[in-house]
Amino acid sequence: LSPPSLPLHTELLIVYLRYKSVHTFYATQVSTFCLPLKVFNFIGLIVGLASSFGFLLVANFQNDYVPAVHFLGAFVVFSAGMLYQWVHTYITYRVYRSGVAGHVGVGWVVAQAIISLLSLVFFVGATLFAGLAGSRRRHHIGHGTFHWSTHDGGFAYHVLSSACEWAMSTTFLVYFLTFHPDFKRMKIDIVVRRRSS
Repeated sequence: LSPPSLPLHTELLIVYLRYKSVHTFYATQVSTFCLPLKVFNFIGLIVGLASSFGFLLVANFQNDYVPAVHFLGAFVVFSAGMLYQWVHTYITYRVYRSGVAGHVGVGWVVAQAIISLLSLVFFVGATLFAGLAGSRRRHHIGHGTFHWSTHDGGFAYHVLSSACEWAMSTTFLVYFLTFHPDFKRMKIDIVVRRRSS
């Protein structure tokens, strides 16, 4: 089993749109931009881009051929993605507490916090079970391939680790849906002009 993933360009677009929505919202709604929130928004952008980079590693370095890079990429995707959720849960909380965004209610803050907590639980589970699976594996088949059978030691832990990875990937997708209230208030214009010579 391997974890599901969003196409890279979709993840990058969501990360950038969320960054711009927070930046634009506070730049236009509040006379003095809240520096800590501005810093958290930038941190969220960097962490989101790091998660996207990890996704790039996972997609381009397959487990069967370059497992070390694949696992590094998976760790970056999941750890940075989880941190991204917590940073943006804090941002949503600050937006809610400021009272300037009527469309952001306590329900969105609670939903994001619950999703972030589930992501943390699944991250710990995936990491713990992967470590247990690897330490109990009796042998691996082939040169660098990782095909598990029920007779291999640690098989049950491997299945639990994979299930946690799938569940964490699902929390990422569901978390992105919590951006809907902000995204539906955005208007994006793309301007294409001829360069002057």
